[in-house]
Amino acid sequence: MRVLILTDEVFASCERPMLTRLDIGFADEGVRVIHAVPAPLLESTPGGSPVLAGVFSQLISYSPNTLAFTRGLTVRRMVRAIEELIGPDERIGVVHVYGGAAWSLGCDLAGALGASLVLEVWRPALRERAMAVHAQLKEPPLLLAPDPAIAKALDRLDITSDIRGERARGDGLPPVRCVPWGVVSPPDPPAVSFENHQISAVMVGHGADPANWAAALRGLAMLAYEGREVLIFADARAASRVGLWREARRLDLLSRLSMIEELESRRDLTLRGDMLFLPEARGEQRSITLDAMSTGMLVVAANDPANSLLQEGRTATLVNGTDPGAWLAACRRFIEEPAFAAAQGRSAHQFVRQERRASDHVRGVIQAYEWLGSNQSIPFSHKSRGAQPKT
Repeated sequence: MRVLILTDEVFASCERPMLTRLDIGFADEGVRVIHAVPAPLLESTPGGSPVLAGVFSQLISYSPNTLAFTRGLTVRRMVRAIEELIGPDERIGVVHVYGGAAWSLGCDLAGALGASLVLEVWRPALRERAMAVHAQLKEPPLLLAPDPAIAKALDRLDITSDIRGERARGDGLPPVRCVPWGVVSPPDPPAVSFENHQISAVMVGHGADPANWAAALRGLAMLAYEGREVLIFADARAASRVGLWREARRLDLLSRLSMIEELESRRDLTLRGDMLFLPEARGEQRSITLDAMSTGMLVVAANDPANSLLQEGRTATLVNGTDPGAWLAACRRFIEEPAFAAAQGRSAHQFVRQERRASDHVRGVIQAYEWLGSNQSIPFSHKSRGAQPKT
């Protein structure tokens, strides 16, 4: 089986570790992968690729600045690049698109390759776009939801009976499968300790909720005002969107704040922190949350009913996102109650070790591909030549 994984710039950068895990799992199962990534990433990433291309997969690049009327040229160039890698006699069976900015290109590329189309719906806000894309295509794309809450938002899955997914029931909507992302967990990670009086918090997100980000930062400022040594690491792109530097200056926290480019992909740095702060409650899936839980890192998050990974007392401490006192209280409890902090770290670790395994993720994606390749599935095509999905 040959698969093309197409990613937009944000997804390829933030989710590099998750894509790498998929590469390794696919290689074990005999799935041959080509990654299509935005050209700027290859130019800016030391050593080349944001994924393990050349070891477990192959690589082509594309220009992310493609307009609707130039998309055909981009697609033709990509098809030629693919043929140079695999030869004209082989074909791509599936085009799997990660990141909403690449959906339109993915639709056209799947059509040109005669491949089935898979769209990863990693946040509930993509639901309407998924329906719009489906409306423009003759055959429905397969929607993969990495969380049962997202699958439910897509109105295509009875999660009370089967979270593995089901086929479309003839109601004109695309089929959905729920395939949760997974992680490789160590058997027994060390518990977070605050005995050295230094506290490090890592803040990640999209940068769409300035009020929540400001509240989380104020909570950390209040902790610092109590005389504790607080270090804060924030994703530079999100921090810029919410004006975090300005807020830190107002709170006299600039000496404690480091804004780091592509922080989510820097797992070597992020997983050394004590606490992962998730200020936004938008149902978005982020594999850094899985990685944090797998290593026993403590998760403090805005209460997010649309994200089933975040469970109060089991995997995370949930707060009212706009209340600085709630963020402060969560940190205080971890510091003042070591047994509680250790218990939450162990609980979150056990959850992802048992229910969010990387092997299950790989298996679920391959099963979705195999379903597309079965006799029950029809090859992908546009309703009419040149039809474009709405964006």
